[in-house]
Amino acid sequence: MWVGDTIYFLSDRNGPVSLFAYDTKTRQVSEAVANHGLDFKSASAGPGAIVYEQFGSLHVYDLNTRQVKDVNIRVAGDLPHVQPHFVKVDAKDIHNIELSPTGVRAVLEAHGDILTVPSDKGDVRDLTNTTAVEERDPAWAPNGKWIAYFSDASGEYGLELRDQSGLGDVRKISLGNPPSFFYSPKWSPDSNKIAYTDKRLSLWYVDVNKGAPVKVDTNLFETPERTLDPEWAPDSQWLTYTKLLPNHLHAVFVYSLASGKSFQITDGMSDTRYPNFDANGKYLYFLASTDVGLSADWLDMSSLNRPVSSSAYVVVLRKDLPSPLAPESDEEKVAEEQKKSDQDKPLGEVKTKKKSKAADEEEASAEDQENGSSQGKKEEPVVVRVDMDNISQRILALPIPARNYVDLQAGKTGELFLLEAPPVLSEEDFQNPKMVLHKFTLKKRKVDKFVDGIADFRLSHDGKKLLYRKGEQWIIASTDAPPKPSADEPKPGEGPLKLENLQVMWIPGRSGTRCITRYGASSATSSTTRIITDSTCRPPPRNMPLT
Repeated sequence: MWVGDTIYFLSDRNGPVSLFAYDTKTRQVSEAVANHGLDFKSASAGPGAIVYEQFGSLHVYDLNTRQVKDVNIRVAGDLPHVQPHFVKVDAKDIHNIELSPTGVRAVLEAHGDILTVPSDKGDVRDLTNTTAVEERDPAWAPNGKWIAYFSDASGEYGLELRDQSGLGDVRKISLGNPPSFFYSPKWSPDSNKIAYTDKRLSLWYVDVNKGAPVKVDTNLFETPERTLDPEWAPDSQWLTYTKLLPNHLHAVFVYSLASGKSFQITDGMSDTRYPNFDANGKYLYFLASTDVGLSADWLDMSSLNRPVSSSAYVVVLRKDLPSPLAPESDEEKVAEEQKKSDQDKPLGEVKTKKKSKAADEEEASAEDQENGSSQGKKEEPVVVRVDMDNISQRILALPIPARNYVDLQAGKTGELFLLEAPPVLSEEDFQNPKMVLHKFTLKKRKVDKFVDGIADFRLSHDGKKLLYRKGEQWIIASTDAPPKPSADEPKPGEGPLKLENLQVMWIPGRSGTRCITRYGASSATSSTTRIITDSTCRPPPRNMPLT
């Protein structure tokens, strides 16, 4: 830059790049502006001054006074992306979705808020609607009234209960000291207690009426996947969970709330996961693998790409109960023996060939009661009893083919749902999981494919509704029969949850959640307004293995 008799230029001859001047008369070079910071990036001469840029700011060097002044620049633009604005909630923005007790609504976490969406009719409800608070991991109480979730409104995470209608005051329950990060609240069937885990590998439960957390057990080793897998017994007096043993294999445990003691069910010679009580309280189901092998040690490349299979088992909890898998045989009865048998019976007990309608209904009612589905007559409360004497001799293999099952959930009495993943998970499987859901019926002793190409699933508390993720959709279906093809019109209360009209208000710069992840999805049936912001992502759900 030639100004008068002086040539100005940028140079790093004295250290950081600064502005120098060369006098053409004296042929001397001097430093015009001393620089003890970052380099000058560019410079340009104008009338009476030189402007230069340093670290994104502009400065003016006056050629007459040889003084430097800062240039204050303020750009007034619309900048819509940094203003509060509506954004569409996509499937990838939603986490921890669960069904209501009867499956008429779903509760989910989206951008740090807890929302419920209807299965068919109605509006989305934003239960929390907070801007600077993170709420997560919602769980719907079996009685339908309360929704529990973790909140950091106090600065540390605690448990909050809110009425499912969104009305009324929130109930806050402290989870004690020291503070921690908590996961996966699970309501007891009586809606009085909640089980949960923490980042210190401990399993807890808290009575929502008393508010005093009780520690159940602590896992032995830490892995990226949370594997305690707690589930309640139908009488709310027992918990079952899996715990790592010193051999790095999981074993199934049960915990009695009455005695405050845990009991180991399996022998630790296989890797057992996903224990679930049957709705009748008589049985305990779980998965076990004897070829988990090198894949048990996750922090090692030798554990990758190892095919793993598991089988399903049932534990008969009481020693006075018969085996649910006792041998069956179809036998032909001789006519004369049948006639003689009828003659030996009292007259009122002889079965006629033509039964009355009332008799048919009575038999159907008795069968329904046996299956746990009687109507009209009040059912006796389930009482769970676990006899530890020789319990290992009451563990039976279910007639289910061994596959790579990554989840098991018990539905109605005698019904199991198993999620099958590929034997070896590829990179594409993690990006776009496509698994097969199977249904097993204990009475028929038969397993059938229920729906394929899904990534995750949930059951309602009553076991009558199923929520599964397929692609970018979450779909509600009945558990009685496999879902019909998408081309068919779904029944009321079933079918995909609709997401296209769900949008939220985003205010940049506030604390909250703006997490983008490939796990979890959901939907809504009408528009809603919400405040969301930036934060971090959480781990995937339990049934998605980690690499």
